[in-house]
Amino acid sequence: IGARQGGWYAFVTEEGVAAPGELVTGAGTAVHWQKGVWILPFLSTLAQVKPALVVLIDSRTAGLHAYANGQLESRGTFRTTPHGGDAPHMGDAPVQGFHGGTRGETKHDAAQRARLSASRRLLAEATRAVVDAADGEGFVVIGGTRDLPAKLREHLPPRLRERTIVLPELRRRMPRAAIVDAAERGIALLRWERDRALLEELLEHSG
Repeated sequence: IGARQGGWYAFVTEEGVAAPGELVTGAGTAVHWQKGVWILPFLSTLAQVKPALVVLIDSRTAGLHAYANGQLESRGTFRTTPHGGDAPHMGDAPVQGFHGGTRGETKHDAAQRARLSASRRLLAEATRAVVDAADGEGFVVIGGTRDLPAKLREHLPPRLRERTIVLPELRRRMPRAAIVDAAERGIALLRWERDRALLEELLEHSG
């Protein structure tokens, strides 16, 4: 095999080698003999080289990162700030503690409404960005604060949602190395679930 960085495979029948070739990454050493084609290890090697998308979202910021081979590369950051401000209240001077945009609305209520509106805008922008970046293949790992990661996953199309995991322990302000470790755990869980589902499908079709 020599000094290849990847691996090597061969499909062999009773008549000899039917299809040898190289893998883009290592798959371990194994020999398996059975009726039919043994392909699960090769599917895993394909998944390893597909970049995953790591999304970190909080109430004001959503950051997208491509992950591959232990490296994170920024794919864009979205920021939003609440809109609003004082205006004349009912035609008179502003009343202390009230906001002029809505009759009887306190400044606290107005600020909360502005934050919710900004959070919805950020969620919509992040959803579009994730769909554009990962709608083909590859996994998506989402982390962040409060319920925003779960809401973001819920907004994704069903086929993409199946390839997405939310990690409660993943936060935007974590050290980069910790983000990489969490991303690898999430990808491993998604890959295991994908392989398990594929194995069940193969067993069902094989009778």
